[in-house]
Amino acid sequence: MSGGQDRGDIAQAFGAEVRVTMPDQGLYIVVGHATLPSAAVQQVGGRVMFVVPNSTRLFAVMPAIAFLALRSHPDIALVGPVTVDTQRFNQFVDLLRLHQQSLIG
Repeated sequence: MSGGQDRGDIAQAFGAEVRVTMPDQGLYIVVGHATLPSAAVQQVGGRVMFVVPNSTRLFAVMPAIAFLALRSHPDIALVGPVTVDTQRFNQFVDLLRLHQQSLIG
């Protein structure tokens, strides 16, 4: 901010209390430059949930602070949050079940 004031000074002047919270865990897509980034994800406390076959992409559950750490990791090409539309996801799962049932008999 200009004039030597920061957000804390402004909040204090208005009698406000500012809190920034981050979600405990989130789902993220992580893309490696040349290799699968499983080790990097695990190093920051993440858990690999799904690996995209024949690629350097995976989906992981991890704390938001881990997402921030991976953004500057030299082995990571891209990391970003994933939002799941639960209604559409459930419809997709239902379609998979129907497909599997048709294969079984």
